[in-house]
Amino acid sequence: MILIAVTLLVVGFLFSQLFANYYFSVKERELAVRGQQISRLIVAVSRSERPRWFTGLLPDPRLDLLLSGIDELLNARIVLVNADGMVVGSTISSGSIQPGMRPDLEELSAVLGGTIIAKRGTIKGIQEPTLAVGVPVYSRGTVVGALFLYSPVAGVTSALVAVRRLIVYAALGATLLSLLLGYAFSRSISRPLQAINRAAIRMAEGDFKTDVPVYSDDEIGDLARTFSSLTRTLDKSINELASEKGKIESILASMAEGVVACEVEENPERDGGVSSMVQVQDAVTRITLMNSRAESVLGVQKGQYLSRPVSDLEAVLPGLGDLMLRVVREGKPATEEFVIGEGKSYVVVHASPVGRGLEGLDRFGAVAVLQDITELKRLDLLRRDFIANVSHELRTPLTSIRAFLEALMDGVGEDAKTRERYFKTVYDETLRLERLIKDLLELSLLQAGKINWNMKPLRLSDVTETVLKKMGPEMDAKGIRAVLLTEPGLPEALADRDRIEQVLINLLSNATRFSPRGSYIEVRLSSIPAGEAMGNEKASGNRAEEVLPDGNGEVPAEGSGEVSADASGEALADGSAEVSADEGEPLAEAKEVLVEVKDKGPGIPAEDLAHIWERFYRVEKSRSREGGGTGLGLSIVKEIVEAHGGRVYVVSEVGKGSTFAFTLPACGRATRTQNGTT
Repeated sequence: MILIAVTLLVVGFLFSQLFANYYFSVKERELAVRGQQISRLIVAVSRSERPRWFTGLLPDPRLDLLLSGIDELLNARIVLVNADGMVVGSTISSGSIQPGMRPDLEELSAVLGGTIIAKRGTIKGIQEPTLAVGVPVYSRGTVVGALFLYSPVAGVTSALVAVRRLIVYAALGATLLSLLLGYAFSRSISRPLQAINRAAIRMAEGDFKTDVPVYSDDEIGDLARTFSSLTRTLDKSINELASEKGKIESILASMAEGVVACEVEENPERDGGVSSMVQVQDAVTRITLMNSRAESVLGVQKGQYLSRPVSDLEAVLPGLGDLMLRVVREGKPATEEFVIGEGKSYVVVHASPVGRGLEGLDRFGAVAVLQDITELKRLDLLRRDFIANVSHELRTPLTSIRAFLEALMDGVGEDAKTRERYFKTVYDETLRLERLIKDLLELSLLQAGKINWNMKPLRLSDVTETVLKKMGPEMDAKGIRAVLLTEPGLPEALADRDRIEQVLINLLSNATRFSPRGSYIEVRLSSIPAGEAMGNEKASGNRAEEVLPDGNGEVPAEGSGEVSADASGEALADGSAEVSADEGEPLAEAKEVLVEVKDKGPGIPAEDLAHIWERFYRVEKSRSREGGGTGLGLSIVKEIVEAHGGRVYVVSEVGKGSTFAFTLPACGRATRTQNGTT
């Protein structure tokens, strides 16, 4: 707009100057023509009346009258000069240009030389700017004088001022009109551009759902439509990328393996490519990703190592940071195994370079997958131990059998008694081998889930009494007596009777084997809320050494090796308990039946309790092997109980005995005896 206004003003000024010059040129030519005409008139009058105007020195009234008439006719002052440069006639009333005077006119000599001159300026005797024209006066082809016409330029100046004013008004009008048109035109361009700018700002702030309004069908309108299409496309692409990112993050979060990624920061001094990546320094290689599993494996807090240098990983897993940096530098995958916590856990790390190009030539980072192989190591160790234990357990009886058979073949045992002892030993070792193979096969079937379970409501008091009767001879051989304490209203358990008998036989056999002669074994049956923690003392009954069947704290008398008693310590008359399943009351809440077997043996050290349920684990290996155990009984107990949905636990104190216990899910009703005690 300013440019247009300045242009119009300059053009107006130049036009006014051009007009002024043209106007003055026309006026000068007009005065020159008039001057020539007047000069010829004066010469003609001078000849007819034979005056001596161009030779005389005195004023001539007739000449003055002629010049005055011409002055009024042309509105121009007239000065007539003869060839000698003397004024002979003048209409200028004052100044130095009077008849008989020699005027000081610069142009006089040129005019007397035959040249017509024109000039603008101020003349003495005329108080305003004038336009002067001088023409030579010819008589018979000879210059006899000079005629000067002086026309005031006030009229010309006023006309020029009016013209210039008109030009200024036109320029102002044109400028105003151009400003209005320019404003309207600029608005038609700037409004959609401003809308596009606002949309771009919102896009920079993350809002990609903005449409740009279209105000026209020209190129600006096409730009607005294209920009709106761009925002929709970007919004769709960003949503798809966010969805894919969410999927990847979900996958990484749910992975069983840990994932750690690092990236080389952009360095303006490097020129890119492989050559620069070979010189990657740790100062510009930072961790960009670490999923929750990796944080768990490394034992760090969530987000603790993000954006930190890779070398910081050396503090939690020495060697991991160096491995990732080596992979970035060399561009080759690498795998290493690390030990965490002095052998408490093991991790295998697979690291691979990550590249921008399809060929991975422009490497900019690495990804490491952390696989926790602690359980695999443990299982492998168990497998090796199992093979070693099985080999040892098989080799020991086979060695004994071989030795005694060689002795018999060599005739070492000549008397019948010695041979009978040898044969009995061989027979016992074969029975031991048979038990070992049977337990191994059964444990394998249990762990493989190939056992058919006959699950029925079961009264554990009946099952326990049956097992105690079966164990009677073995207990009597060591002078050991049993105490059975049953909680009143004990609910039935949902279980396989044969398998539960097997569990009780294994526990009671261990208790009998390790209990001292003349002691007793306590079997306690009670109920607890489902999921309640098991402990050494339960609120459902008293400790066995405090409540004995005879009520006075003494060990029961010897007999069948089995005593059945109620919670108050009174033995039933026939040593058994008759129960009725259909007379029970519905259970008010989910419960478990707790079975505890407590002995007076030597106890188990605390460091062995965590391994007591493992296969072939023995606290005193020589004593347990002498007692005929295979080392698989407690493992079988654990598998059977857990297959029923129950739990096992052991509490022991060296020198005071051990308590082995397990739970079974209780089913719908409590049991009652016919006489009200159970």
